[in-house]
Amino acid sequence: MDKCRRSRPMASLRDKCPVNPEMAALLDICPVSWFWRVILDICPINNSYRGKNIPMRNLLCIVLSILSTSVYAIDVDMVIAETAKRTYTPIEEVRQHYKTGCSSGVTPWMNICSAYHTTEIDMELNAVFQRLIKQLNTSSAVNKLKKAQRAWIKFRDLSCDYSSDGWSGGTGRGIIYGTCFETLTEARTKQLKEYLECTYTGCPGDW
Repeated sequence: MDKCRRSRPMASLRDKCPVNPEMAALLDICPVSWFWRVILDICPINNSYRGKNIPMRNLLCIVLSILSTSVYAIDVDMVIAETAKRTYTPIEEVRQHYKTGCSSGVTPWMNICSAYHTTEIDMELNAVFQRLIKQLNTSSAVNKLKKAQRAWIKFRDLSCDYSSDGWSGGTGRGIIYGTCFETLTEARTKQLKEYLECTYTGCPGDW
């Protein structure tokens, strides 16, 4: 399979278009899939992109500006709105406590802060999942990933229900549940990102 079709970071890019050390460093860290298509059209011989002269220094500044924001960053207002929806809490109350509630010592505010963070990482997980789905080559791979994700979500929710069972009926249950939720979701997000950024032959979804 031609890996170039996946538009993913790969060491062979340096062979296709030799770059200076600064650009080589960007090739190692940049996770934006469409960026690789641009890089393939850029060579330091003439510092051009599609026939247009662009100083390499200016190009680097543009790229670094793009990289300053996480590819998977979720808008704060969206997270606040979703947290309010999931917890049946007024938006303004979530906005007031989502930053400081965790260290406030006031259980309701701590629950709001915890709920905000679990919502944020869940939305990030969903964003990574959707990007991965779009990257897969066959309907078979898509169906298998969706089936695996549904099973994983069930595992996560049941596991966190179990870990917080001792707090059932208590005001601190949400915090205990949230800690478990964050731990498992962050691990799953990391795993999906590894699938998304896979570069070797035989990556999941290459079938």
